[in-house]
Amino acid sequence: MPIRLRFRPHLLATALALAMAPTLYAAQAAKVEATVAMNGTLEITCDSRPFTVLSIGAFDPAWKHFAATVVRGAADKPEDVDADKRFEILGLDHSVIAGHAGFTVEAVDKLPAVGATYAFTPSADVSLNSLHVSADFDVASLAGGTWNADGKSGIFPTAAGEPPLFDGLVRKLSLSSVVGSLAFAFAEPTHVLLQDNRRWGGQVFSVRIGYPKRDYPKDKPVDIGFVVSAPGGMSLAIDRPPVVAAGKDWIPLTLDLDIEPGSALDFSRMGLQDGPAGSHGRVVARADGHFAFANDLDTPRRFYGVNLCFTAQYLAHADADRLAERLMRLGYNALRVHHYEGELVGHKSGTLEHPGGADWVPEKIDQLDYLLAACAKRGIYVTTDLYVSRPVSPEELGLATGTPIDFKICVPVLPAAWENWRAFSQRLLTHVNPYNGLRWGDDPALAWIAMINEGNFENYYAGIVKMPQWTTAWNAWLATTYPDRAAQLKAWGAELSATEDASKGTVALPPRLGDASVRTRDCLLFLAVTERNMYQRMTTFLRKDLGCKALFTNTSSWWNRPTNQMARALYDYVDDHFYVDHPEFLAGDWRLPSRNGNRNPMSQGAPGGRNCAFTRVYGKPFTITEFNYSSPGRYRGVGGLLGGALAALQDWDGIWRFAYSHNRDDVLAPHAMDYFNLSADPLNQAADRAALLLFLRRDLAPARHHVAIAMSVAELGAPPTSIPVLSPSWNWMAWITGVGTAVIDENHPLPKDVAAMALGWPADTASGAYAMSNEACMAWLKAHDVPTLDQPTVPATNDLRSETRELWIDGQHGRLTIDTPRTAGGFAANGEAVKAAGAGVDIAVAGVPATVFVSSLDAQPIRASSHLLVTHLTDLQNTGVRFGEAAATTLLDWGKLPHLVRAGTAEIKITLKDAASFKVWGLTSSGKRRDTVATTVAGDVLTFTADVTAADGARMLYEIAKP
Repeated sequence: MPIRLRFRPHLLATALALAMAPTLYAAQAAKVEATVAMNGTLEITCDSRPFTVLSIGAFDPAWKHFAATVVRGAADKPEDVDADKRFEILGLDHSVIAGHAGFTVEAVDKLPAVGATYAFTPSADVSLNSLHVSADFDVASLAGGTWNADGKSGIFPTAAGEPPLFDGLVRKLSLSSVVGSLAFAFAEPTHVLLQDNRRWGGQVFSVRIGYPKRDYPKDKPVDIGFVVSAPGGMSLAIDRPPVVAAGKDWIPLTLDLDIEPGSALDFSRMGLQDGPAGSHGRVVARADGHFAFANDLDTPRRFYGVNLCFTAQYLAHADADRLAERLMRLGYNALRVHHYEGELVGHKSGTLEHPGGADWVPEKIDQLDYLLAACAKRGIYVTTDLYVSRPVSPEELGLATGTPIDFKICVPVLPAAWENWRAFSQRLLTHVNPYNGLRWGDDPALAWIAMINEGNFENYYAGIVKMPQWTTAWNAWLATTYPDRAAQLKAWGAELSATEDASKGTVALPPRLGDASVRTRDCLLFLAVTERNMYQRMTTFLRKDLGCKALFTNTSSWWNRPTNQMARALYDYVDDHFYVDHPEFLAGDWRLPSRNGNRNPMSQGAPGGRNCAFTRVYGKPFTITEFNYSSPGRYRGVGGLLGGALAALQDWDGIWRFAYSHNRDDVLAPHAMDYFNLSADPLNQAADRAALLLFLRRDLAPARHHVAIAMSVAELGAPPTSIPVLSPSWNWMAWITGVGTAVIDENHPLPKDVAAMALGWPADTASGAYAMSNEACMAWLKAHDVPTLDQPTVPATNDLRSETRELWIDGQHGRLTIDTPRTAGGFAANGEAVKAAGAGVDIAVAGVPATVFVSSLDAQPIRASSHLLVTHLTDLQNTGVRFGEAAATTLLDWGKLPHLVRAGTAEIKITLKDAASFKVWGLTSSGKRRDTVATTVAGDVLTFTADVTAADGARMLYEIAKP
């Protein structure tokens, strides 16, 4: 029976016109299904694979995005599942936009299609840059395909170009690619924007339907409506959110935080730590761009660790020892002390006379001292930041009470902020730890320091344009860059207004940094130079005035441009951050509801971290001090394999999970899962062992070749009008071979064995690295003999294989295969298999999608090992967690303990020497043997079934050894 949620008669007549639309469809019509969620989101799949999601949202005047969420309280009423889909857009200035979406089954050329209508009603007058329904497509889904808008047509480019592909009013729109095809029909001319988002770092094409910049009066409804169809028809279904409760589908799990000494999960026996910290000298940066110990320069060193935040690092001494011991047994050799300052200063600001925080809380500095010493004793090295989230009031900076400030952008332009940062840094680094008798700045265990956490200026540009001190600094820079106003006028042309003169301080900063203008180009260069100058000033103070011996870095996340590499060329090491399924908050920061993508990363080409590979500067160590595949994402189990494999393939030098815990209580006892914390998420903790083995134990080999976008200092100082984001559109190459950037001058030539790809500035930007298509990149690699030529890498379909032949991302099947001698496995959907033939591991997944990997515990190859660990990860959620849809993208309620693991099985075959002599045990989360698992042996192949459902609760871990 047709599903009728809402009907508007004019849509059917409009839909019939679609048969005449000049659409280029794929050769064979895919099975296309549309599923509507509680908040009006419409997910469209082709042959059961995600194609696009039509979501509802708005951009405010500063281009901050606000997504629609379920109406508060509606999710508590199961009877509303089949009703009209009501939603709210929250967080806008003084206004809430209430709305409802209706969906109908229509007919286009006698085939079913979907009619969609959306009504928006603001609760107060509001100005918006956009109010829309937006369909986002992965670049790989549309690249090379075509679009047609009322007779105007074009191609979705394989290489990133200018963002707008089309912008105007249309009655008909069609999109076609090898993945699938869609057509939209509108009863009235409707504004449509086709946009390539790669310029801003996204890997999507957007089709934004609705209203461009305008004012919306209070209580006056506005509508958007269309019919969407596909060549073979489109079905419509109602999304029904999952019920997560203990039963046959969800099995309770008992969580133990500590690791049983000597068990299969006790990784301290692998020699991953080399303690005490400093026993081989300080951590130093070698000339080849890797870490080493000062007294053993011939051995490159890697570090893998976790973050502790807020109260999680302030523990009684006995608890600090317990935590340090646990981290050691988990296998970590590094820790990041993060978000520590608020507790340390008692959440109090300082004064102009005593900047840098009020008197420190004696108990807190003692606890921090003890934790540092406890970690160092066990060979765990520490990194931290000199500013993260310490409270600083405007009065402390000499500003009027109530002045909005962001300390991160005050430091370079406000003298009082510089003194504040300097005072806190001096106090911290000259403080003597009574538990080892060393100043923090002299302690070899404190190996790395970042100046300001995530302080990239472009991240905070909305605040920069509001600070007069930044406008003053901007004009001062322009006055030294251009000899006089005439020179600036010649460069800027009509962009420099008659009233603007740098010598008088009257040249305005650009309102935003997304356009291609000379003003924006110069501003991005100005920000990069400001960072470079600030870093030099900071390191001079820390090294010369304080005598601090740690390695230094800065600018660790989000907005990066090639010009930022000018500053990174000065750093001792380079750092970045990345997340997969990081929450987007729909009703206010760090409040539910939240949203995440929750999509199979392999189908997208595993984009997590690929952009960071180009932040790296060859010749300098590279770290990731924050990464996570975040909860409640159902694919986070594969994050350990992907995160560890990427870092190992790229031969990075350190990675840190964010986080182990944010809370003291979570360190001491089990708690319900949250967004990031491994201590409360046994599935992600289990997944993290894959990263430890692939990266820290070096199970996966680094790429044999290296490609660098080569940037001369002169080129970076004279960028083109449109400066791209640092990571190119072809960052998929990070899964094939080694990639990064190289900043070259007379003292820093291109590193040996690195193939240079020309930046292309300023003479020939069109043929430079940032203009290259996928096809051009593959041809370039072939010409430079970079990957082995028998690897069938196809970027357009996210079929990516490393040149080492140890990793295969199969985008078409959403599958991952890792095949190294000591760790092998991957991810597969129900009914599919992972075959790691080299390692002798064959896995058949059944029931639900799963990540499964087998690891040798005795440093021998799997085939010759006498002790193995098998990890089987489906999904894990809290009891009673609530989502807004079956895809679990909108989180409404976290639920509570106990953790529940989704039931599923996997048949695992392992080729072993003397296979008949082995036995398989299920393990608890602490590593204790809990039960014996039945096996069969045929020749040298041992077979058993990993089954989440066990007699005493959920089971994810297995030990294989000889009795």
